[in-house]
Amino acid sequence: MLGSPETHRGVWPGRGRPADHLPHQVVSALMGVVGFEQRSRQPYAEGYERIDAVVQLAVDPNHDANVNVVDLELAPRDAEGRVRFEADVIVLRPIEAKRSSGRLLGWVTNRGRNALLPFSVPPAGFVPTLGPDIEAGNGFLLRRGWTIALLGWQFDVERGPDLIGMEAPRATGATTAITVQFQPNLARTRERLAHWPWHPDPRHMDAQHWAYPVADLHQVDALLGVADYLGGPAQPLARDSWRFVDETHLEYPSGFEPGRVYSVTYTTAVCPVAGTGLVAVRDTMAYLRRHEAGINHVYGAGVSQTGRFLREFLWGGFNVDEEGQTVFDGLQVQVAGARRGDFNVRGAQPSAQYLAHSPTADPPYTYQALLETQRQRGGVPRVVHIDSASEYWRSDAYLVHGEEEPPPEVRCYLMAGTQHFPGLATLSTRPYPMPEVEAANHLNTVNHAPLLRSSLLRLDQWVSEGVEPPPSLVPRWRDGTAADRGEVLAAMAASPLGVNVPALDRLIGTCPVVAALGPDLNEVAGIRLPEVAEPLGAQAGWNVRGPSIGGPGQPLDMAGSMFPYPHPLPALDAYLVELGNAADELIAQGWLLEEDRAATLAAAERLHAKLAARAG
Repeated sequence: MLGSPETHRGVWPGRGRPADHLPHQVVSALMGVVGFEQRSRQPYAEGYERIDAVVQLAVDPNHDANVNVVDLELAPRDAEGRVRFEADVIVLRPIEAKRSSGRLLGWVTNRGRNALLPFSVPPAGFVPTLGPDIEAGNGFLLRRGWTIALLGWQFDVERGPDLIGMEAPRATGATTAITVQFQPNLARTRERLAHWPWHPDPRHMDAQHWAYPVADLHQVDALLGVADYLGGPAQPLARDSWRFVDETHLEYPSGFEPGRVYSVTYTTAVCPVAGTGLVAVRDTMAYLRRHEAGINHVYGAGVSQTGRFLREFLWGGFNVDEEGQTVFDGLQVQVAGARRGDFNVRGAQPSAQYLAHSPTADPPYTYQALLETQRQRGGVPRVVHIDSASEYWRSDAYLVHGEEEPPPEVRCYLMAGTQHFPGLATLSTRPYPMPEVEAANHLNTVNHAPLLRSSLLRLDQWVSEGVEPPPSLVPRWRDGTAADRGEVLAAMAASPLGVNVPALDRLIGTCPVVAALGPDLNEVAGIRLPEVAEPLGAQAGWNVRGPSIGGPGQPLDMAGSMFPYPHPLPALDAYLVELGNAADELIAQGWLLEEDRAATLAAAERLHAKLAARAG
């Protein structure tokens, strides 16, 4: 059990508190966690309680388990020669121990946000916003007795009641060049030196990121360049045409143009040891595994950025702690593609995605190579890697598996005809995670969240009962389910569906292999949800930037498309029968849970009504 029933409240730790002077309570001299400071304890939902805490950590920089952390040897050390830092964690657990299933999920928090309980179905009309509350939704994991740990690991998140992160130690005496990229969606003259992908306005929940401070506001060799598209040739802007307003802001009086890609390079003398985020996840979960009563099986999950984090975690061999004990029995890596991330280098920007200097797109890609270090150390977990169609267009997902089967501990699945984030049954061009953005095509309408829930339960069966999941289901040339993306775009452009296609040379990923299309212009590879198996239109994993945000011909990152068929809609009753049959087939195969059937059909019925109203 984690602490006493009393509620302990304190001032939330702010940035800048020296990591080598943290107050601590010794828990164990043999492991990374040396203190568990409970900040609050309160009832949550479904017979659960919520514990907000700060974990104090101390690690030996010379230990084999830590040698892959870049710059750890440069961090300040305590009297025992260990490096100290701290991380936030929120634990949700059953109040009555008898309700526990013995499962512990470590949710690697994406950019510090915890608006919705992982794997839950949100209530109707739910809009994620910054705040301390965690919407329980339908309590998917709570009803199954899982304990859930929401993990802070990211040093550049502005920690507070709204966001969880960590305080990383700093590399003493280090400096580095920083390159910040941004692509404005609105015209403006000032930008903050932090965070890609959308570089949103300050009202957006993703804007709460710490920026590397400029070492010298008048640095003469600082560079600002502009390209017409991501990866395109950059033209330098004269140094006297722009300036650093302060340590964290840039001003260009002529105005940053929507849709163009800007990159600024400058020197900073503040270098957090970013890789301690990997250690924080490792040691926090190892601590909970040992100290949370009744836990038998431990899982980790991450989506997008944090799915890439888990690939980095495996690549560094972090799934065993300093005592050689396994941390995660199983991992679910969601919509990560073939990438890792900017998580363990000097000058890391964990929320960045496409920086030229970043290891984000570097090999290894396959799990055969990714697991080499982990095999040497032991503790190789079972892994379910599950991607949307978008990852094949933006994150080179084909490179994860290629034509070969992954290692026996790994399964790879494509969620056919889906976009990076779950779709909604609407005909909208404004993505709900980023309302300031406009798409040229209707957004993809397929909600892939049910597949994530079923695959997590399959992962649990694999680990706890030895029931192996089905073989990988991904695009491959050898069975005719793979295609060149240029051919796919040509087929879509030639269709009668009124398609806006991205320019081939503007696509973000470098691997041209995507899923092939069937006669209905939907993907034939992977797991096909009912809306794809019985379609009302073509569902794609890509979209194009709309005219209001500039960048003509460029893909709209993370967004997919839905192209309604021009022929008359099928009669609703008959359509719902066919859709129900497709759902029942997926349920029989274990890809859809019975509890998700009704909502899946209801969403399709709403889309049918939208299309009928549009046609009328």
